[in-house]
Amino acid sequence: MNERIRQALVAQVNPLLHDDEAVTHVFQAARGENPWVAAWSTIFRFPRLVVVTDRAVLLIACKSLGRPESVVARLPRSTVLGPPEESLWTTIFPPLWGRQAIRVDGERLWANTSAEELQLIDAPGRQAAAGAGESREGS
Repeated sequence: MNERIRQALVAQVNPLLHDDEAVTHVFQAARGENPWVAAWSTIFRFPRLVVVTDRAVLLIACKSLGRPESVVARLPRSTVLGPPEESLWTTIFPPLWGRQAIRVDGERLWANTSAEELQLIDAPGRQAAAGAGESREGS
């Protein structure tokens, strides 16, 4: 994502964050069961932002032109977003425009990010899950 776009998105979502919460990752996404509906909905109906902060993962609803409107879900920072889902659409067509199919809080999203970025975002969540598994085994 272009750094200017990223900075603009961060500035727009700051009013929706808790005090002293810092954005580490942000990317645009669209709701829909297939990428064609998702592409259409990004412009006209269901755009979303996925905002990862130092404390949480937020799913933010946007107005039709992409301006953040409200927090749909605030999930623990340990939430794992990837790996991208396999589907008919991702099998037949390569990920369109860099879009990956992911689920966040039960919504299927076509995320405008790479699988590599999802791995970076998910690293703390995977470490927390591994730590929890080790502590249960040690008990």
